[in-house]
Amino acid sequence: MRIERGFESLFARKPTPSERRHLRLDAGGIVMVVTRVSFHADGRVLDAVDAVHDSRRYIYHAVLQRTRGGAAYGLANAVGGRER
Repeated sequence: MRIERGFESLFARKPTPSERRHLRLDAGGIVMVVTRVSFHADGRVLDAVDAVHDSRRYIYHAVLQRTRGGAAYGLANAVGGRER
């Protein structure tokens, strides 16, 4: 299936008490909120992400690539370390 369009947003905020507990954050901890939705040409949702991550362990990496046969998109994020 081909992704026709989509959106992604990232923002930082203070965690909720539940997020703080689950992510084992200190009192001053900050989370990264990621929301992404991609759509097929007919409007069907192909991918949906609504995630909250510990900002100390979140790395964002995006690759967008167009191929001869049409558009191909790749978006990825990683949790667990910092870029070196």
